[in-house]
Amino acid sequence: MNKVKKILKIGGLLFVLPAVMAGVCLMAIRPLDAKSGEAGFTAVSILGHVWMPWEQIPSGKVVTVDNDLYQIHTNDPVDEEAVREAAVAATEKIAEERYSVQIAELEKQLDEVNAELETANAALEQRAAEQAAAERRAAQQKAAASRAGTQAAQQAAASGGSAAVGNGQASTPSDATGPAAPSAVDTGVLIANGHAYASGKNMGVNSSLTIGNAGYFNPVDITVRSQDSAQSDIYYCIDQIAGMMGTVEQDHPPVYNIVQDGNKIYVLYG
Repeated sequence: MNKVKKILKIGGLLFVLPAVMAGVCLMAIRPLDAKSGEAGFTAVSILGHVWMPWEQIPSGKVVTVDNDLYQIHTNDPVDEEAVREAAVAATEKIAEERYSVQIAELEKQLDEVNAELETANAALEQRAAEQAAAERRAAQQKAAASRAGTQAAQQAAASGGSAAVGNGQASTPSDATGPAAPSAVDTGVLIANGHAYASGKNMGVNSSLTIGNAGYFNPVDITVRSQDSAQSDIYYCIDQIAGMMGTVEQDHPPVYNIVQDGNKIYVLYG
């Protein structure tokens, strides 16, 4: 009897123990059907740890495991570059909104500065054009004065010749107060040109001005001057008087007179 019990115990152990082990294995090791996108594969759960064939998972996917339900979920991975680009775009938008007013103000100031520079350049160009026009007018006036003086001298010579024929005496320039100048320099032309040049500068003649009661610059010595150099000296004296008298506040234009004393011509002012 005891022998039979021992055999039954041994047999039970031989059959029960494998069954228990098989049950435990079935509980601890479970197959799982998984999908990643359109691809399906089989995974194994061993004591809560999932074993799966990585080569069957599509590349670029993230796999997560739900240990409670023994299911596998796959999601798209995080695109770090896209996240960085989105963050940069958001930062730029915030900066643009925050500093848009300051940027607009700076642009407005820059436009104003550019407008002022353009106005200044236009004014400089206009001033240069006016100066060039003034120089041309001065040259024209000087040329006209020279022509007028020549004509006046010719008329004076013709009148003087007629008078000499009538009374047998030679005429002298109306402004002369001393001996006549050498024949190499025509004092009548010099004085007439001087009057015409001064008239072009809106200067008035004051015949009461003399060497004794008026001011003058260095007289023009016609014994050591040619016709052209003497004329230039007279023009220079007239320019000096016009510039000097123009700086003084007065209710009449600058006045002058041109007289001859011997071999010297004086441009007087008062």
